[in-house]
Amino acid sequence: MHDQITRRVWALSCAVAVTCSYPSCAAATDLFGTQPFALDQPRINALLRRGAAEAPLTGTDVLGDEVFNIEAFYDTGASGVILSESTADVLGVNRARFPESAGTLVTFEDVGVAGSDTFNVSEPLHISLAPFHPLTDINNLSTQATVYDQSFGPIHTQVGPLNVVNPLLSDIDVFGMPTMRGKVVVMDPKPVDTLLDTMRTYVYEPDTPFDPGAKDIDPGIPVTNRTVRLSLASFNDFTTIQPAGAQGPMLAANPFIGHSPYPLDPAASDTPPGVTVSLNGHETTGSFLFDTGAAASLLSKKLAADLHLRYVQDTENTNDPRLETFDPLNPTAPGSVLVDQFEATIFGIGGSSTVAGFFLDSLLLRTVEGDTKSPDDPNHLRFVAAPVLVSDITLLNPTTQTPFTLDGVLGMNYLVASAFVSEDPFTIGPFGTGAFNWLVFDETRGELRLDLKAAAVPIPTAILMLLSALLSLLAGTRRRAAPG
Repeated sequence: MHDQITRRVWALSCAVAVTCSYPSCAAATDLFGTQPFALDQPRINALLRRGAAEAPLTGTDVLGDEVFNIEAFYDTGASGVILSESTADVLGVNRARFPESAGTLVTFEDVGVAGSDTFNVSEPLHISLAPFHPLTDINNLSTQATVYDQSFGPIHTQVGPLNVVNPLLSDIDVFGMPTMRGKVVVMDPKPVDTLLDTMRTYVYEPDTPFDPGAKDIDPGIPVTNRTVRLSLASFNDFTTIQPAGAQGPMLAANPFIGHSPYPLDPAASDTPPGVTVSLNGHETTGSFLFDTGAAASLLSKKLAADLHLRYVQDTENTNDPRLETFDPLNPTAPGSVLVDQFEATIFGIGGSSTVAGFFLDSLLLRTVEGDTKSPDDPNHLRFVAAPVLVSDITLLNPTTQTPFTLDGVLGMNYLVASAFVSEDPFTIGPFGTGAFNWLVFDETRGELRLDLKAAAVPIPTAILMLLSALLSLLAGTRRRAAPG
């Protein structure tokens, strides 16, 4: 699966994220202030080799300097490793052919109902990773053996995409699930709260101990206080390789909060609980892709309909999409346009589209520490006034022509500092700080572990609700109001 949501970094604005995590709260831990778009997403440093013991591939940049490091997005929503054509060209990465050497260039496609993303396939490569941290010495070939200390391979990567929808995305490198298998990814989101810094990202072997003395440079795996169980789903069935019989890129399963949605096994037991969303007294639960490569979060049209929400007729897939509530028992009756909504441009398989978003009443993540059967257990995490875009990510099985649509995507805006962004006219604000000290994705155990920040001073629930209403009012000055 190729990442579906535009990667952007925004900064500046004003507001507060408030965490209610003390006994005065009567229900699940309530988190306020999440905005629609994350201010940063995890990245990683990487180098490539043709052989495990060979020197790194190097090239020359536009200034004539020797380069070998790749700064890539570290993306749980990507099933493979994607090198941009420019990166592959600078480092001299060969494209695979079939039959080898003199044959046809191998192509790989992610298939969706609106089209496909097409890539070349690389020669087999060995990949080594280094932490993403401003103090990491990533440009010294003499020390690369110790700095780039997590290795994978040989791996055939994707190269492209060949049909670029957005030129701004043409030079982006994405390292997905094949570079996380058997590892524990530790993310430090706290620096993003300053608006002037980036996330730190580290990759460790399982059971690497936490080192408090090195928590800002090489922390190991921190102790956390919330655990969200994950399942893994493979989407290989929605891809094609040409010519037939050629070796495609390495792909790995993607993590979901909830049951493995594909292939769905109705008899499966002990599946992780899904994401529960609510609006106007209506509630539904789905299995959401946990996507570190997504700046925003998505809700499928089906789950939106469960909440009695739909697109206004003839506004979907236009430059002015609008959402309305409706009566499912009388669907032909006019709906009521949401007053408080926003929109964004997203890029997916086959093209881009402008979609509408809104604020859920709540989005609930059930944790291992809480009682799964009790949504009000204080160990669960409930995001109040939770922003989502309404859009379907639909894949098409090229053999059976059977479509499959994700329930939703949990993006980084719920895990790091976030902001409200309006595209037309372009404005930014308000800003919400992140709720967590640490984010730990443990592929080996199928867990997303979170270290919730402690509330410094207990604040009465009434004050929290007032602050939430104030944030909504501030954001409303930058959102498109419903027509009168």
